[in-house]
Amino acid sequence: MHDSLQESSAAATTARPRYTQAGLPDLDRAFSPAGLDVAWRVYHAAALASRQDDRGLIIGRPATGEELLDVG
Repeated sequence: MHDSLQESSAAATTARPRYTQAGLPDLDRAFSPAGLDVAWRVYHAAALASRQDDRGLIIGRPATGEELLDVG
């Protein structure tokens, strides 16, 4: 887990060539200071949320026990 915007930005910058190689669009925007800040905020919020519940992070509506067991 990344503990700071700086650490997260450094990891993202290291991984950028892989995104370039994959041909993903808008990399200049995604890797701009503002883009990296947004990515950090989303990552950090998800990491904090996943620590608050022993079920982990649930996106969307609350899951029932059966939905948690359904791995598709």
